[in-house]
Order: sequence, then structure tokens, then C-alpha cells
Amino acid sequence: MLKIQIKYYTPTVAEKFFIEKVVELLDPQTIDSYRLRMHNPLTILKELRQVISDLNDNKLKNVSYAESLMQEALFLIQTENELNFKSLSKSYYIKLLSNKNGGKRNLNHVLYSTNLIINDNENYAGIIFSKISSEIIRLNLLNPPIIEDFKILNGIIGYYFIELINRGFSKQYLFYFFKSIFFSPSHGNFSDRLDIISSLNTKVKEKFNVIIGISIPSEYSSKITILNGEFSLLKKAERKDIVRKTNQKIKDYFEKYKTKCLFYQIEVSAFDFYSSIKFARQRLQILFDVIHMGHSDVKISVIEECAQVGENNPRRANVLKIQYYLDGYYKSEQKLYDDFLNKIKIINEKKIDKGTLSRINSGLRYLRLGFDSHELENKILNYWIGLEYLFSPNDTDSYTVGRIREYFKKCHAIVYFKRNLKYLHDSIIIHHLGYKVPQISYNLNYLTIESNYDAIISEYITYPLLAYRANSFKEQLCSDKKTKDTIEKHQKNLDWNLNRIYRIRNEIVHNASIQTNSETITSHLRYYLVFILNGLMDFIINEPIDIDGDSELTIDDYFIMQEILIENIANDVNFQKFSYLLKMHNPVEYLS
Repeated sequence: MLKIQIKYYTPTVAEKFFIEKVVELLDPQTIDSYRLRMHNPLTILKELRQVISDLNDNKLKNVSYAESLMQEALFLIQTENELNFKSLSKSYYIKLLSNKNGGKRNLNHVLYSTNLIINDNENYAGIIFSKISSEIIRLNLLNPPIIEDFKILNGIIGYYFIELINRGFSKQYLFYFFKSIFFSPSHGNFSDRLDIISSLNTKVKEKFNVIIGISIPSEYSSKITILNGEFSLLKKAERKDIVRKTNQKIKDYFEKYKTKCLFYQIEVSAFDFYSSIKFARQRLQILFDVIHMGHSDVKISVIEECAQVGENNPRRANVLKIQYYLDGYYKSEQKLYDDFLNKIKIINEKKIDKGTLSRINSGLRYLRLGFDSHELENKILNYWIGLEYLFSPNDTDSYTVGRIREYFKKCHAIVYFKRNLKYLHDSIIIHHLGYKVPQISYNLNYLTIESNYDAIISEYITYPLLAYRANSFKEQLCSDKKTKDTIEKHQKNLDWNLNRIYRIRNEIVHNASIQTNSETITSHLRYYLVFILNGLMDFIINEPIDIDGDSELTIDDYFIMQEILIENIANDVNFQKFSYLLKMHNPVEYLS
């Protein structure tokens, strides 16, 4: 959680909470627990509609894809109050989603009803934005509000930005646009700045000319014709004309690469620079598929940067890397690398089942292959294959995907709580509030003391989001049921997402689907693979228990151990779950 400093105007507590929350949701370096979610109540319905339609068209065969989405949609629908239900009642739709025995007839009723709800909410972004504005006004009138009053605002802020991304905005653009509005000396007071954000609700796509450098060996440059009519070769005079209309960045771009490539231009419609790259890249991929058929032996490559010239304001033309932007970041430093090498050495000296060692090596290999892949679908496939290697059963009767869904959620859930508490601890340090809790320590034991939360919560006027987060953990500290519910909810979310990822994997494999809007899914999958690799390795090094008694450490020892630990939390009522979870070992996070 970044420490937010606002210099040019004085926001109220509710207004500052809004700013802090948006920055946390959109910042790619926020841990995944607090980054922007994949779905709001409307976008989950759009995915459900698509999946049922694909089942009806026999593009998908497994009805469990729809059933899983219905459960996920049911959870979101039951906890929201913003969707319009004009054509049918909310209670009727909940009943449809809850029906597990209706077969194809019920699925089609879900499809038709979902269509009606989607049509009722064409202006969902505007609806949510109005609710956010009204909620901020309501909180301002409380003067001051108490920390519990922020619950509604905390929930719906994410819904709004999810909706904008679903419309076609890039998360990167929203992040930089929001910061430019709320952290600059211009744009007036908070209300004025909020009005600027509201302009996104009605913004229309503009035309972008995306300029891509393609490196072709000189002896082939006159032979390889770009047949795709969307791409046009830029001649020297045309490049000069573009420079005249734009800025120094574009001039430097042409100068930098003019001896290394030919420049091609494609026109796309998009909301922002980053989105324009995504659409251009999709068309470029199809172009390269065609070229490969006639010149597979020729090394043709794309320059890593491309230029984007917007029709509305060409003077603001930009140059960006032609890549996908995934959330999360690898921690890269020599000490981590040395520690990892030491782990490998220790593992090789342990009495470990050869199959388990082979799976670790395969997981690491496919993690690298996914990282090195340029296209999203290749990243997804490599990360998924890495997971499959790690979770593949010793006996052929077991189902690998079932094992992934069953065991991964338990392995992650057992450390999820401590991971989030560590994030709270880091946020307390970042906000320089360690002096408020004299018992503060890296082992986090001070977070089992209720008064320490009260000390942080008392700072809510200055740090409202941090105080709100502390209050949430205080409630769980005081209630075993809330702690248990948090862990169970997290497992459900993981199970739904893993089923979604497996469906997308199958669409790529069986339908040659190009997944152009799956950066979030790819980020999740990459993190899952990194997590399970480090969790397994840390288990072998720090907690080597041959739990199945076969005289060797195996990956199943790790899985079974985590399963027992998480089920113990669910069933034992005689100990404090919060303190128990705080004692769990959290693997080193090489990727947030």
C-alpha cells in the first residue's frame, strides 16, 4: 500500500479513501489480494452468457464451466446492490443460478435471463460512478464518518474500474490517467477532478495509427510483400510528414531504428495508447502466420518499441514497448538468487523421490518458457503445463486438473492470511506508524493484540485505507468465524478461477483461440506457478515430513500436509484460528 501525499488540495477523509483505494487497485505492484478483481457483477454475467452460448454451439463440451460461473455469479449477485433489474426480479434470477438440477433447460433460462439483465444495464459504468459520488457525499456529511462507514465505498470502487477495462480501456492507462488527474497542481478541487474521471463513462474510441518496425533481411525485403491490407509501408516522405505532425519522440523513434527495419502503419480504434498496441499486435500476429507459410527459414522480427499517433491530438503521440503488461513483478536481486541456488543445493542433497525432483525442474523450465514467450496464449500454455507437471498424479486413475483445483487452493489458503498480514505490516512501516505499536516486530506477533489495531485505526483521518484494512483484521482477530469465512471464500475464488483458466487453456488448444484480453488470467497463472514451486521447495527444506510413510519425500507429502492443516482450521473449534494461521510459514515471494 503506497503512502499517498496530496499537496495541491485538501480532500476529506472519504475523498482520500477513494484516492488511496483506486491507486492500490490499479498499481501493478500491489499484491494480488488487493489488486483489481477480474469481475464485477455485470462482467461475470457477460462471461456466463458467452460460455452458455459456446456450450449450445458445441464450442465447449463441459457443462461444469457454466456451473462454476453460475456459482461465481451467484456470489456476486447476492452481495451487490447496484445492478438494475427492470425486466425480471433479482430473486427470480438468484433462484435460476441456484438451481443445480435443471439441466439444459435451466441453462437456457439462465442465458435468456442474463441477456435481459445485461440489456437493463447498458449504462452500468455511469450507474456505479453515480453511486460512488453519492457515497462520498454521504460520508462527507457524517463529518467525520467512522471507519465501518466505508464498507460500501470500498466495494463499489473496484466495480467501476473493472467496467472501464471491460469496455476496452487498458489498466495501465487508467492508472496513469488517474494519477495525472489527482496528483497534479491543476484540475481544481476534488469535485472538479472527479468530474474529469466521469468523462471516461462517455468517452468514445479514437483512431490510432500504430507504427511498427519489422526487421527483414535486406535480400528479402523486396520479395516479402505484406498482403494484409491493414498494414501499409511507410516511405521516407510519409515518415517526415508524421514527424511534422507529432513530436520529438516520434522523430527519435524513426532515427533510432531507420537502419534496422521497415516501418509499417496500421489504423486501429481504441481508447488509449496501450489498448491500441493490443489491437495492433493481434493483427500483427495473423500477418506473421501468413508470412511464415512462405518464408519459415527467414528471420523476421518485430522491433521491441512501436509508435502510436492518436487522431484527436497527434502532438501527444507516444512510443511504448510492444508487449503485454502483466500485473505483479519479479523481485530481482543477487541475494534472492544466491538464496535460491542454496535451496536447489539443499534439495539435491535430500532424500527426495526422483519424480518430485523432476517435476520441480519441469516447473522451473516452463516458468522460464512462459516468461520468454511473446504471445499471451503461449504464456498461458507454458504456465499451465508447468502446473500440470507439478500436480500430475503418480497413479493414472487420478485427474490432474482435479488435483490442481483441489490442492492448489489449500496450499495457498493456508498462507493467504499471513501473506495479507505481512502486507498490512509493510504498510504500517511505509506509513511510518511503527511508533504507534511499540511491540511491532517482523514475526508479526504484535498483530494478535487488539490494542495495536486500535492504535492504527485511530489514524484513520490521515490514513483511511490503512485504518480500514486494520479494522478488517481486528474483526477477524475477534471472531474465529470471520477468519474461517475469509479462508473459505478465498478457496472458492481460487477454484472458480482455476476452472476458468482451464477453460481458456482448452479454447487455445482445441479452437486455436487468440486470447487478446487475458493479461489478468496470465498474471494469475504465472503467480500460481511461482507460488507452488516455492511452497514445495520451502516445504522440502524447512518442514520435510514424510507424511505418507513411503520413506521418501514426495510432492504428495506437501499436498497432504497442507490439506490437513487447512481442514484442521475448518473443523477444530478449540483454538484461535487467527494465531494459528499467523504461525504458518509463508514462502519467499519472488513474484508478487
